[in-house]
Amino acid sequence: MLYYKESLLIADELLSLIGSGIIFFAGLKAAYLFCKGLFTDKIDVNSLRLELGYGIILGLEFMIGADIIESMVKPTYYDIGMLAILVVIRTFLSYFLGKELAALKTEK
Repeated sequence: MLYYKESLLIADELLSLIGSGIIFFAGLKAAYLFCKGLFTDKIDVNSLRLELGYGIILGLEFMIGADIIESMVKPTYYDIGMLAILVVIRTFLSYFLGKELAALKTEK
């Protein structure tokens, strides 16, 4: 049973790290494309927003998975309540960011 909890904690940390990394690298890529656009006078803001938005959504999905795994390891009412709040906030952000990205994609 001890190995089960340790492996879940490792999976939790790994998913959190992957989610944070995805968001970080999506931000770096958007910053690179913005700086590149400054020098070539071709900045497509909608394209930058799409790139960054998709990265944020994907990263948030990994983080939600990590939160769910964490609640399996520490099933107290406080932790489950915090999980519910975090999942609702992240799902809310993902949903509305997805709607905005879909609108941007149709404009292109």
